[in-house]
Amino acid sequence: MKNTKKVVLLPLDERPCNFKFPYQIFHSDDFIIDRIEPLGDKKIPADVREVSRMLKEKCKEADIA
Repeated sequence: MKNTKKVVLLPLDERPCNFKFPYQIFHSDDFIIDRIEPLGDKKIPADVREVSRMLKEKCKEADIA
């Protein structure tokens, strides 16, 4: 039986190199990648309070952040 780890990823921003690619590379039978959304959009910053709330919620059951 595999021991799948839940990983919470807080991407730097919405660009594919920060949001999409790490998910595609590491999401597997060994790691479930759970990303924080919504992020900002180009020059529009994210709602920091919402990101903080989501991060705290998702990390409750995470093995890695």
